Amino acid sequence: MKRILATLTLLVCFGIAQAQGTFDFSLVGGANFCQIDGDNSGSYNKLGYFGGVNTSFSLGGHFRMLVELGVSNKGSVVENLNREISLLYVQVPVMLCWPMGRLRLGAGLAPGVLAQVRVDEGGVELPEAEELYKKVD
Repeated sequence: MKRILATLTLLVCFGIAQAQGTFDFSLVGGANFCQIDGDNSGSYNKLGYFGGVNTSFSLGGHFRMLVELGVSNKGSVVENLNREISLLYVQVPVMLCWPMGRLRLGAGLAPGVLAQVRVDEGGVELPEAEELYKKVD
């Protein structure tokens, strides 16, 4: 049901965009400094990454709709347990934006679906760890 709703939303957005014209295209990327709440570690010592492609189109006036497809690596390092947790999410942010010169101010939703889990504890990968994490972020 969620997939059908997401597909219909994208089709409607692209239908509106066809009528409005003026698409733009961007590549985005950067770093995540992250931790997992409850992992017995209090620091943001896991360095992750994010990247993706997006497009936006005019909704009339100054507002634009932005749709993105991206990946985000999150997780944590728990030094006292010698554990590293690495979670890879595929994200599809949909935002309403207000252009401000070369910047955009936007608000919306950015659901992420868990694509890969890797938990390394003392040099041993824990294969059953995938069941411990939320499938949607």
